[in-house]
Amino acid sequence: MFKFVLPLTFATLPSIGNAATILFEDLTDNVSVVTTAPNRLTNLNCGGDPTNEFCNLDLSAPPGAISVSAPQNVGFAESPGPSLESDDILAGIAVGGSFVVVEFASFDPGPNFALCNAPPPSTICGVENGTVQTAFQLSWSDGTVDTIQFQSDVDLPEPATWLLLASGLAGLIARSWLQRARSQT
Repeated sequence: MFKFVLPLTFATLPSIGNAATILFEDLTDNVSVVTTAPNRLTNLNCGGDPTNEFCNLDLSAPPGAISVSAPQNVGFAESPGPSLESDDILAGIAVGGSFVVVEFASFDPGPNFALCNAPPPSTICGVENGTVQTAFQLSWSDGTVDTIQFQSDVDLPEPATWLLLASGLAGLIARSWLQRARSQT
């Protein structure tokens, strides 16, 4: 399998206290990470291949705190209703709670991925909408609350799809006009 490391963009947002906001941006074929607390991130690793992208990082506890959050796993689908999961964000708590491993994965859905938003058994997933979305929050013993977010690109219809839609609508309008003209004569 062909693999390559995606260029990584890392930016800093204004910070409030020890709280961190981590944003995984998946708007192109490159995943980037934006955070308000770069001093709390370690082991940042992003990469992928032409159909799958990922970023993993360790989020250190604020000074003197330990994690009081449960592990998290949140899936996102590209459309509402029954559909295959396309993005996944999870957080695993390290033994002792001194840091949390956060993983973001974006992939082309396939038959081995979770079915979202379907009758049981199913995974409840959010729906990607192209805006910044909050996946979950992590709580620490000192009251700090970190926010884990992502932003994924939303697939837009191809030009051929628009052409097909427009020609179908034109056909329906023409049929309606012809039926109305025949009924008047």
